[in-house]
Amino acid sequence: MRSMKDILLALQAAALARAILVLDGEGEVVASAGLEEVECISLADRAIQQLEAVEGLSRVIGEREFNILVHDKSGDDVHIVVLSQERVLIVVFDPGTASLGAVRLQVKAFRDELAQAPLA
Repeated sequence: MRSMKDILLALQAAALARAILVLDGEGEVVASAGLEEVECISLADRAIQQLEAVEGLSRVIGEREFNILVHDKSGDDVHIVVLSQERVLIVVFDPGTASLGAVRLQVKAFRDELAQAPLA
């Protein structure tokens, strides 16, 4: 079984992502590839806020599973995926380099491995 860091680096390359983070159930960054620690914490905070808002909306409309795409005017897009109750995946990518469809396809290919890999 590959380490979480190795999986993130492979996903980053396959999805042409600028950065990838994995958060635990409390919103803490437990693994990352491509960003400095300060950037990770800031992005994680914003992602958790978005996730909480969408979770509330999903309960209202009766959806159990959802993904979030956040477009940043500066150019990067952020794709947020709930892997499990304990893990959230954040993929930062440039839509000029990678399409959302390609990112989603790569996330799907790595999803099981990401959900099961040890965090240490």
